[in-house]
Amino acid sequence: MTAEDVTVAGPTEVGHCWERAFANRGPTWLHLDLDALDEAALPAVTYPQPSGLDWDAFVGLAQPLLASDALVGVSVADFNPDLDEDGRHARRVVDALASALQ
Repeated sequence: MTAEDVTVAGPTEVGHCWERAFANRGPTWLHLDLDALDEAALPAVTYPQPSGLDWDAFVGLAQPLLASDALVGVSVADFNPDLDEDGRHARRVVDALASALQ
């Protein structure tokens, strides 16, 4: 799905749909690739993408996946600290993950 598809369908609804699909397959590892965020939301990645998810969509999509009983682990990839001189993007990543885990 594209970011636009997720936004139109509703990030939380898409997350719930994917969570049900994962739960039906058994234990699941979730890989959160920060490159899926729009380059305006998070420019501190290796491959910035236009027309990606905003932070609210990222959190809404991730919440049901992170709450899944099928989840056995999570990885978060592609934050580039060399592109975050003042640490504000790292703080935003941590805040978004904390929100998604609530």
